[in-house]
Amino acid sequence: MIADLFPFAPPSSPTWLGHRGPFGRNCRWTSPELPGVVVAHCGHPTALRPYYVVGQLATLGTFPRLAEAQTRAAEVYARKGDA
Repeated sequence: MIADLFPFAPPSSPTWLGHRGPFGRNCRWTSPELPGVVVAHCGHPTALRPYYVVGQLATLGTFPRLAEAQTRAAEVYARKGDA
């Protein structure tokens, strides 16, 4: 059985909530599981790397896709909690 091979459930990915900006599209995303973490879009429609993390995790850089920014923010947040 697969359950025998993996006795511990893999960590679930956090739920992200989009927050609407001035033009009706989501411009910021937060997760209840990651308090204080905000992933944002720079607002430029043709930016190559428009997603970034706001606040203390801002040193992560920018990302071309929203999922990448969210995943990286969650990884760093989890690692920060282990310290």
